[in-house]
Amino acid sequence: QELAGRAFSVWLPGEAEARKVRFMAVGDPKPPKNTRVVVAHPDLSQPDGVPGFAHGELGWSELQDAETGEPRINLKVRRPGAATSLQLSKSEWEAFCGIGAVV
Repeated sequence: QELAGRAFSVWLPGEAEARKVRFMAVGDPKPPKNTRVVVAHPDLSQPDGVPGFAHGELGWSELQDAETGEPRINLKVRRPGAATSLQLSKSEWEAFCGIGAVV
């Protein structure tokens, strides 16, 4: 939540120059699927990145937990050579602001 609504210039692996990233503010709609993003969450990592962050194209799908039957959101961040995913409860997903769109 510390990143909510903030914008930063960041150097992304494979990019020739710094890019601006704006993180969602509380209440903002999620960026559309396939938007270039940086996602911040302590359980994320990519092989060539910084622990707690992933960058690439955003994707997600709703799943049902096999044990509890509760809905879960499988958040995906993918790009050539690196992909990672994270599962969040529906309420965590709705409150999650750790997605920054690359502009």
